[in-house]
Amino acid sequence: MGDLPILPFAREAEQSVVGAALLDPKAAIVALGIVDPEDFYIEAHKIIFWMCKDLIRNERACDLLVVTEKLREQNLLATAGGAVGVSALLDTVPDVANVADYAKIVKDKAIKRRLIVACHGLVRRGESDLGTAQELVEEAQAAIYALAEGTEDVLPELAGVDMDKEIELALELSRGERATPGLTTGWRPVDELVGGLYPGEVTVLAARTSVGKSSFTLDLSRRIAEQGKVVLYCSLEMRRAALRHKLLAAKANVDSRAFRRMGHKIEILQQGEMFPALDRLWDAEAALREIPLHLWDKVRVTPLDLRVRARQMKMDTGLDLVVVDYVGKLTPDT
Repeated sequence: MGDLPILPFAREAEQSVVGAALLDPKAAIVALGIVDPEDFYIEAHKIIFWMCKDLIRNERACDLLVVTEKLREQNLLATAGGAVGVSALLDTVPDVANVADYAKIVKDKAIKRRLIVACHGLVRRGESDLGTAQELVEEAQAAIYALAEGTEDVLPELAGVDMDKEIELALELSRGERATPGLTTGWRPVDELVGGLYPGEVTVLAARTSVGKSSFTLDLSRRIAEQGKVVLYCSLEMRRAALRHKLLAAKANVDSRAFRRMGHKIEILQQGEMFPALDRLWDAEAALREIPLHLWDKVRVTPLDLRVRARQMKMDTGLDLVVVDYVGKLTPDT
């Protein structure tokens, strides 16, 4: 790896994980739930664990005899340390029951190595003086957050856990203490139809072109932000000036097209008389300044960019809702 510093790894932990996998199929399953073959630093350990994974995926035994034979068939036995080297791994396991702890050590070292490599690449990129500082910062954020996502350990849990909260929610709804079980959209027909928007869920709005999907989602975002919820509105179609124009017209309840043609000279009908809309527009502008609605109109956005931005906002200001207009225009991650 050139001028990279010495990368951290735990030889004994790697040996113990691989040895435990060869000794006990249950230990192999436990290890596979924590580490991947690429998490091993030593090539021989990586190859053996990859073979174990392949055998288990094909519902085959992954004991010493089968693994050794499969490695021999694929001309990998010498690279894996030979038959004697593979067999010797069985004697390195302190306790098969502790395989999860050994695997976590291997995983921890792997993440540290990837972090070092990523930072080293960013240093080299900065030294080359290619690209802008902002591009380098965004690349650094993406690299770090991608690693952070890899450290999340989401384990299965029993279906009955927190089931009582669902009953409590139903009671709150029946007593009128909550309008919807999810995040209130500000549109009663929508709330009655879908029950609001739920944390961690993806809600897709689909319709034919030019029926007002963008205007609707923007107004929905405004209404939710007016409840004090932090909203990130990612627009891949309209620029911020157009979004602000739509928000101002909707909040002031004036015709958006007339507003664009005539500006503040437009009039509104109120109690049978026509009045200039200027005061209402200023009131709307003042109200919109106070709500936590964030507009993001970057032209090229990948799913990773979106995750990075959302994570950063979650840490800085909190985040309750992300709206993307529209998902089909996201640039695929490379």
